[in-house]
Amino acid sequence: FPEDTDIVLNLSQACLDARQPEEAENTLTRALGAKPDDRKLKSALALVHLHTGKPQDALRLLEELPKVAEDGQGSALLHALALAATANWQGAKEKAQSLESGGTMPIGSVLAAACALNTNDRDSAIKSLESIADKKHPVVNWATSVMLRALGKPTDAPSNEYLDALVKTLGENNTNLADFAYGTAFSWAGLPDEAFIAFSRIEKAAPETTNALLPVLFDNLSKSVRIDDPVAPITEIVNRHPKAKQAWLGAARALKARRLIQEQEAALNKAAEIAPGDPGVFVERGMYYESGRKLYTAMDDYRKAIALDAANPIALNNLAYCIISTKGDPKEARDLAEKALKAVPNDANVMHTLGVALLRIGELAESQKHLEKALERMPGEPTIMLDFGLNLIEQGKVQEGRSQVEAAVRFSEIFGLDFPRLFEAEDVLEKYPSTPPATPATPEAKSA
Repeated sequence: FPEDTDIVLNLSQACLDARQPEEAENTLTRALGAKPDDRKLKSALALVHLHTGKPQDALRLLEELPKVAEDGQGSALLHALALAATANWQGAKEKAQSLESGGTMPIGSVLAAACALNTNDRDSAIKSLESIADKKHPVVNWATSVMLRALGKPTDAPSNEYLDALVKTLGENNTNLADFAYGTAFSWAGLPDEAFIAFSRIEKAAPETTNALLPVLFDNLSKSVRIDDPVAPITEIVNRHPKAKQAWLGAARALKARRLIQEQEAALNKAAEIAPGDPGVFVERGMYYESGRKLYTAMDDYRKAIALDAANPIALNNLAYCIISTKGDPKEARDLAEKALKAVPNDANVMHTLGVALLRIGELAESQKHLEKALERMPGEPTIMLDFGLNLIEQGKVQEGRSQVEAAVRFSEIFGLDFPRLFEAEDVLEKYPSTPPATPATPEAKSA
């Protein structure tokens, strides 16, 4: 369907997600050959150019768009980002400020602040940042608080020694602060390469005071479209922070995103060596082992995390699920899951774990209650649907339960959902075949 714009856009995005920007560009260029005035195709190609570091090409396409369009806000944001990427700070600032009152995500406000800082207009930067200081979003609040504090404006956001060190570094160097605002805007806009470059300049300039920056640095590196092999930049960063757990945990997450499994394990082991008293390190390594089906090793790490933090909900829940998965004591699993649920009473994963533990014990009514609540929060999640179906089957509602299991398999296939227990679901469907509706008896024909 070469002339279907939506299909072309989906394909180009899939190419970007697979880190194949050249194929995304070729796909859109071919489509524009047939539909040269298509606004959506031009905007999408401009976005690809921004991903690949060609902002001038992006600007050329964006300037061809009509002044008023259905996707005007999106095009205006792309235009502002492209202008900023070419260091046209005044033009980018004007475009970004037009977005500030548009009710969009606060990318425009942060980008306007970055442009203002690059022209030493700190008052305008403060004004832009203060306009979003009360956003009810932890990521927005974290970054905004860091920038406002660096500009001498106190906030009531929580802090620690690492954040204080980063604020001091940014406050003492306007270039670093401008890079932080620029990187934040591009990161929120889903352009990780530009963000990584900006954050890297800060980290290289002051590695001893930028540990708090490492999580966002590695997060953008893990999503990079331009960097095929992340091992070299990861190695450079951890070599500058050899004793920082944030460096090794960030490296592990970036390596996981690139499916470099052995390297990920090595980074997690280094984090555990550096921070043996940090429960989060053992939770993260436990999750790594659990994903590789090394369940007993994962359980050891979850127990270490609980010994350090008895109320850690992730460790409690994951240990409970591993106990169930290894056919361990379901009552211990129930007790752990109940503790986790007290800490995070609305977490669907914990409700699911508790529901399965109760199913194994035989408390079917209580199990059903928790599984139903889990499905309300995560409708269509195959593993929860499977366990809900098994609960119904145990209650004697065989066809109703079978329908849930059948839907779990169907959803996983249609939507490409992760379903590690697919074979178990298929065995259930084979064991409990569908009962066809009864066919009414037809009277025998009377002979003449």
